[in-house]
Amino acid sequence: MSHSEPWMTPEIQALVDQHRIDWDQIDEEAVAKAALALLYLGREGLHQTWKGYDWSVLDKLHAMGLIDDARNKRKSLYLTNEGLAQGKAAVAALFQRRS
Repeated sequence: MSHSEPWMTPEIQALVDQHRIDWDQIDEEAVAKAALALLYLGREGLHQTWKGYDWSVLDKLHAMGLIDDARNKRKSLYLTNEGLAQGKAAVAALFQRRS
């Protein structure tokens, strides 16, 4: 447990370790293509797109219980425990390098 992070209990550290990403196993080109697809879906008009995700996508993820309500003043959102699990599975399915 770190002195600067007294909230980091052994249980929380175990969860952090469980959801740590091995970036050497991630296909960065697949991630870039997925980001491009999301930017494309969020277009306003022909070329202009927002840097964030479309509200309908965030609303759907919230309705599915995968994130907290993104409609607030924060610039970030939180994944639920189910969101963590499904997010981890999605990263493996979409972006993990295939031998």
